[in-house]
Parts: sequence; C-alpha cells; structure tokens
Amino acid sequence: SLLFNEIAKLENISVSDEELDKEIQLYKNYYHMDDTTFEGFKTEKSNDVKNEILRRKTANILLDNNN
Repeated sequence: SLLFNEIAKLENISVSDEELDKEIQLYKNYYHMDDTTFEGFKTEKSNDVKNEILRRKTANILLDNNN
C-alpha cells in the first residue's frame, strides 16, 4: 500500500534482485510450474512479488522498532 511504500522510502528499505529471484523460485516450486509457465509468471508478476517482499520487510522493521 501507499503507506508502506512511503515508510520503505524513508527507511531506505529495498528488495534486491537476489531476494526477488529467490521468492519467485519459491512460487515455481510451490505451484510446480513448467519453464514456460514460470517465464510468463516472472514477466507478469515480478512487480507484484517485489511489492509483497517490500511490504513484508517494512512490516518487520515496524514491528522490530515497536519493542
């Protein structure tokens, strides 16, 4: 969401290509995608997956800083 994106910017939280590739590989394995399906998924959903990782990392930072 917009709030998480703004907090991520302020806290300099980002998603590396390695983190994105690792997460996308998890989807491939979980859903047993063949290579063609996987390439289509990567092309279509990379930004969504990256945003999900960013939200998760931002939420973790917020929770860690709340203690």
